Formats: sequence, C-alpha cells, structure tokens
Amino acid sequence: MPTVAHAFEERYDEFIREQLDFAEAKAKLLASGQTYRFGPLQLALQVEGQRLSQRLGLAIRHAIGNATPQMSPLRVIAIDGSVSGREPPRWNLPTYAQRHLERLHVSSDRQRLLHHNPDTTNWTILDRQRNLALTWTASAELLPDWEDSFPLRTVVHWMSTGTAAHLAHAAVIESGGRGVLLTGRGGSGKSTTTVAAILSALRTCGDDFVMVEHRGDDTVAHCLYDTVKLDDPALHRFPSMRPVVANPERDASQKARIHLSDHLPQSLIESTPLAGIVVPLITDDRQPSIHPISPALALRALAPSTLFLLRGEESVLAQKLSQLVRRLPTWQLRLNHDPLASAAFLGAWLERQS
Repeated sequence: MPTVAHAFEERYDEFIREQLDFAEAKAKLLASGQTYRFGPLQLALQVEGQRLSQRLGLAIRHAIGNATPQMSPLRVIAIDGSVSGREPPRWNLPTYAQRHLERLHVSSDRQRLLHHNPDTTNWTILDRQRNLALTWTASAELLPDWEDSFPLRTVVHWMSTGTAAHLAHAAVIESGGRGVLLTGRGGSGKSTTTVAAILSALRTCGDDFVMVEHRGDDTVAHCLYDTVKLDDPALHRFPSMRPVVANPERDASQKARIHLSDHLPQSLIESTPLAGIVVPLITDDRQPSIHPISPALALRALAPSTLFLLRGEESVLAQKLSQLVRRLPTWQLRLNHDPLASAAFLGAWLERQS
C-alpha cells in the first residue's frame, strides 16, 4: 500500500516532469545548444533570452568545445521568464522532508533533483534518466551578481556526483606542470594569493570553484570558470586590476569580478595534476613558509564552504572531499605581508615538486 511519503514523492515527480516537458517544448523554438566541456563532463546549453545567455555564458567561454562521441552531453535549457512571457511557478509542493524547508528535493532513487530560490524565483531541475536539466528564472536581471562568477554551478555539481569528479570551493595555482588546491575560509588570503600568483607569471584553473577528478593514482584539477574575485582591500593591493573589473558598479556586499579570458588569458589553464592541498594563513612572519598539516585540518578548511554552497547530494560530496584530503599531501602556507612575495615563494616550491 503506498505510503504518504510515496504519494508526496509522486507529486514532486509529476511537477518535475511538467516543467521539463515545458522546457523541451521551448527548446524546439530556440537555436541549437552550445557545448561546454569541464574535465570529463559535457553539457549542451540552450538559452532563451539574450541577457540570460550573456550572464550564463560569460564565465564559461573558455570551456566551449565539441561534444565527444564517448559521452552524450547533459542537455540544459535556460529560460528567462521575462522573455518567454511565462514566469516560473511558485513553490507549492508538500514539505514532508526537512530539506524541503530550504526548497530542495532529491528523489529517493537520486534520479531527480530540484532546487528553488524564492528570492529570485529561480528553479534548477535535473532528471538523470532524461539527461535533461532546466534553469528557469523570472528575469535575468533579477539574478544576483555572483551568478556571473559561477553560472550553472548547481547543475554542474549534480552532474558530477555520479562520476569520479566533484566540485571544490577552492582555487588552483600551477607552476612547472603541477598545481595545488588552495582552500580556506573567507579572509584567509586565498583570492589575494591567487591574483598575486597570476601577476607573477604563475597560472590558475580558477579562483572560486574548480573541478577535481580522480584518475587512477593521479588527482587532476579542471577549470570551471574564468573569474577571480577580490574584496575592496585586496583590490587596493593590485591597482593594475582595477581598470579590468567587470562589475565596477557592484554594491558593497559584492566582490570585484575579473574575467581572465578577457585580460589575462595566458594565466588560465584547462587542467593540471595536483601536488597537494594548501591552506593559506595570514601571519606577521617576515618570510612566507610552508609546513605539513593533518588531512583533518585541510578538510576543515575545504568542506564547510563547499558543502554550504553546493546543495543536494551533500553526503556524496562529503565523502569525496574526505577521500581527496587523504589522497593528497596537505600543507599550511604561512603568508607574510607581501602577497607577491608569498606567491613567488609558492611558485618556487611548486617547481621543486615537479
């Protein structure tokens, strides 16, 4: 006999099916999709609305590529309600599970996921069996500024959970053919060190989110987004970056956003093998230095923000993050007062790891 929970789950399944059917009907009227490749994953994106297309595509231009025959890309349909003339539905679903209070649902077989942001009325929906995802917002203009920094983040995260790859809230700095995953809480010096590194001829796979893939004995980082972000004090340290800020009229709560594809394309790399995980710490030391730390300390720096920002499939992601810190050596980078000196020190250290 069906349970109440089973009946409610059928309600979610029906809602997901209705929204994806609507999206597929819309997609027949749109231009063919653009394919993007992120490490081992591929998605084919169709967008309704020029402004939405601009906002979703700006930070992932570097990832445009042809689909490989070994894998069918996930179809992603993005709809701007102000263009389509149909606003996304409001949340009117039963909250029979605790996670529904944050407007998040994962089906019992993990095949269908949805997330709703009531502030922007945006829906993100994935049906793995249909290999189809939808992102639907009332208006591209209502999306927060951070969507330009890491568009489609939730979709890419959900794509990765059934693979050997996963997302990490971290930066990557590379030199000599090897990179490190740079992670830490806000204010730890991660972004400042990353910008100092690329101004010192080192390279990066990104500053905010990257993809990590386990390939046998190797761990490889892949670029997702071409952005680096700086708060005002950090931006003050790098006056050469001020003229290339993409959001000069941002409000006080937003960081300055810089697209490396436009201004420092040589500093952006597609992938790099990782030599380890580095947790920066701002100190009053006269010289930067690096010291081994336990995997537990590295996990404490990496996991909370990653799990907070990537909703759905948290248990799968938590397990992958735990495996990551056990696979790679873990260090603490003690930063001194000069970001360029700290970046140069890290680059020289990386060269010795090659």
